[in-house]
Amino acid sequence: MRNKVNAGELMPSSQETVWAVISLAQDILKDEDNTSPSATPKIQKWSVPPLNYLKINVDGAYQAESRKGAWGFIIRDHDGSTVLAGAGNLGVVYDALLAETWACKQALDAAAYFGIS
Repeated sequence: MRNKVNAGELMPSSQETVWAVISLAQDILKDEDNTSPSATPKIQKWSVPPLNYLKINVDGAYQAESRKGAWGFIIRDHDGSTVLAGAGNLGVVYDALLAETWACKQALDAAAYFGIS
């Protein structure tokens, strides 16, 4: 909502904001209900991007006690070779999603800076 206001849109009412959050939470819970838990956890493995493409992987870390976070990213080619990587510490962050979002922003900024499209 803050981003919309910063972009010049009208400030939504508190009730509209609460409704948006509740709707989002209900959608998330509905999606969780539709997934059946498996007996063994699915192991995720990195897969290579197609030829002439790069793949960006990002991750964020968050420590609730100190409210500190960190971010990292790696850009790899179709051979799995590292093209570009970065990492850093964050000051105060409010949750893990913010740390992950920052990692994504840093990865995209670095890719743009080095001419990766």
